[in-house]
Amino acid sequence: MPKGLVRQFNMFARENKSLIQKALTSATNVGEALIPEHLEEVITNTIVRLSPEIAMVTPRFDPQKFHEFNRLTALPAAGGAMGEGATTPTRNSTYARVSAQLKVIRRKGSVTNFLQDSSANYIDAAAAEMESHLTAHVYDMIIYMLFGNLFADSYSFSGLDLFTVTNRVNEVQGGAVPTTLSFLDTMIDANLDKQGAAHRKAFVTSPQMISKISQLLTNVRLVQGLSGSGMSTVEIPGGWRLAAYRDIPIIASGACRPKITLGTVTTASAGTGGVITNDEYFFRVSAVTWDGESLASAEVSETTSGGADTITI
Repeated sequence: MPKGLVRQFNMFARENKSLIQKALTSATNVGEALIPEHLEEVITNTIVRLSPEIAMVTPRFDPQKFHEFNRLTALPAAGGAMGEGATTPTRNSTYARVSAQLKVIRRKGSVTNFLQDSSANYIDAAAAEMESHLTAHVYDMIIYMLFGNLFADSYSFSGLDLFTVTNRVNEVQGGAVPTTLSFLDTMIDANLDKQGAAHRKAFVTSPQMISKISQLLTNVRLVQGLSGSGMSTVEIPGGWRLAAYRDIPIIASGACRPKITLGTVTTASAGTGGVITNDEYFFRVSAVTWDGESLASAEVSETTSGGADTITI
């Protein structure tokens, strides 16, 4: 091989060492990565910027497939006051051993070498695809945290919407506009009534709601100095951008406010295969997307007539 070609090949090998190592083996997790060394830090910072909701999750490492823990089901019995010479009774807490199957959330994509070579002068195709995958991955995480339902989708985990269903205050949908911050106090007080003083809390709101909350804080006034005018100062009404209320952080989420209304829902009756009692059944359906939960569709109905009927939507 001519010396010039040898030098060029050696230079190519040095500059593309990781690519070559990856190409020389088909084994899993062998060879250096094709991504920057500090990718973990970049991804972590990007996720926090894309998803403030991630702050609600406390990371914990578990080396096994199932996460096992002891759930406190009952505190020690009441009656701790007794006389000086009395025998202290034994009162223990009650626990239940619980396990939860861990969920693996991941994405897989690919970019061909041809695409990388042909677009090298215009775009880093691999980096662009990786950023898109990261964005989509974060959006999935937001939906799981807010609207995930293990019972409806065994691959996801249950989110806030499922856990708050038994402690929910449902105002007039789409029409209740708060005029004071008392509605936040009502939620806090309801939580404290259930002995939630030491529990971690957060308000998750739409950007429009946090703006409204900030505007309601009118008891704070900013004195702004003016230059070049007859007046030296002017008072500007409150409306600070609140980051917390009563020491509870406020997290703005773009997935909290419905942005679309679900389209036409069509029902059908099969007449066989089920056990639905003969009657007329009514449905309104909403969908959960990356924009959050949609407004429900218009009401539709289906009447069953067979003794072993089923309804499809």
